[in-house]
Amino acid sequence: MRFWMMLAASLVLACDDGTVAGAPPDTAVVDATTDGTTGELMVDAQVDAAPLDMTRVDMIAPDMQALDMQVLDMTPDSAVDAQPADMTVDSALLPDMMPDMAVEPDQGAPIASCTPCATDRDCADDALCTDLVDGRRCVRMCTAANPDVCEADYNCVNDLCLPAGARCDSCTVQGCPAAERCDPFTGNCVPKAERCAVCTEENDCVPGLSCVQLGMTRHCLPGCAGNGMCPAGLICIGGNCAPPGGVCDACGGCPLDQPLCNGFTGECIQCGLGVPCLPGFSCDLAGQCQLNPAPGVCNADLDCNDDIGQPRCVAGMCAQCLDAADCPAQTQCVAGVCEAAGPCDGVSCQAGTDCDVTDGICRTPIGELGCAADEDCGDMRACNVATGQCYRSDQRCDNDSVCAPGSECRPDPFDMNQTVCTCVKTNIADAVEPNDAHRVPCQPGGICLQFNAAPGVCIPAP
Repeated sequence: MRFWMMLAASLVLACDDGTVAGAPPDTAVVDATTDGTTGELMVDAQVDAAPLDMTRVDMIAPDMQALDMQVLDMTPDSAVDAQPADMTVDSALLPDMMPDMAVEPDQGAPIASCTPCATDRDCADDALCTDLVDGRRCVRMCTAANPDVCEADYNCVNDLCLPAGARCDSCTVQGCPAAERCDPFTGNCVPKAERCAVCTEENDCVPGLSCVQLGMTRHCLPGCAGNGMCPAGLICIGGNCAPPGGVCDACGGCPLDQPLCNGFTGECIQCGLGVPCLPGFSCDLAGQCQLNPAPGVCNADLDCNDDIGQPRCVAGMCAQCLDAADCPAQTQCVAGVCEAAGPCDGVSCQAGTDCDVTDGICRTPIGELGCAADEDCGDMRACNVATGQCYRSDQRCDNDSVCAPGSECRPDPFDMNQTVCTCVKTNIADAVEPNDAHRVPCQPGGICLQFNAAPGVCIPAP
């Protein structure tokens, strides 16, 4: 304020005709007076053109530096005598003044894992807002190299700590009632495990059973009584009652009069694969032995006695064969019986050769053996000199590698993308029966892997 008063006084003294000495044309002329009482500056200014250029104060007072005056500093941090302007804005005016500006609500403290969220800002710094089965939830981040950052019962999947079933309402988070246990795979509460069921801790088992190691996994088993006694179907092994052989099944062990377990129903049965009924009885579809109404009646192959050469059950009657794969070379299956046929029946030959109808041997068009040595069959193949056939040592088959006489090339039951040669043992119960004793043999170097009366598959001999 003092500056402006002194400036006005100097202007009055400098000129008496209302003009400023040395002022250029169109420069603003200021008439300044005071009211004589308060000393406040009364300014009556008329601007004819451009406003006063405050950066050129020397135009008004060239000798300003000689004057003992305080020059106003126009920088934002300067202190002035007047009170600072009140910059407070009425919040009620904000919507009109800034219609496009959204006002962020206070987010508060970061939210814990598995809590509902809308964006990543709702979660802790080490967590993300992620879509789970039961909605958007905060889940902690992890890496395959450091999965231990996840909470107990959470798994590091795709760099996120996920609860079981990708659900925050899973039992791994919420727990289960006392009579139930948590399935860590589905996230559901399920009844506690019964005898022989798989478990991970003691609380998984029903009362009276302990979670103990049996083989490669842990199972719920009862303890042996003081004299080593166990329930029917179980024996005392290491202080716990377990199935004979130390292997648990869906039945939890079966008694001697019901020795097999039906894995689909969890029930013990009398007969089935490897456990036939006594002569004169047949195994029904429920796995129980029933008296045969007549000789040769059957419900399955297991009902047929292979000792009399009728191992297959065909239309409810025991028979010798079901199809050609059950019969040796140079025979065919007719009405359940392997009947003699031509020399080439059941014989396959590699490409470029044909079966000689006079002796059933594979020959070239000029009458030579289909192969006389392994070199004639190319890489990865060998020669069966007795039959003129080229074959693969792994017992698989294709156009250039064929099966032994009587054997058929069929899809591998263990790998449907591959084909393999079939075979039939003379005595299915003989696990080490040599290849040359098989009813339908494999190519040299092979052996038959057969579980029941149906044809088995050829595999390389051990």
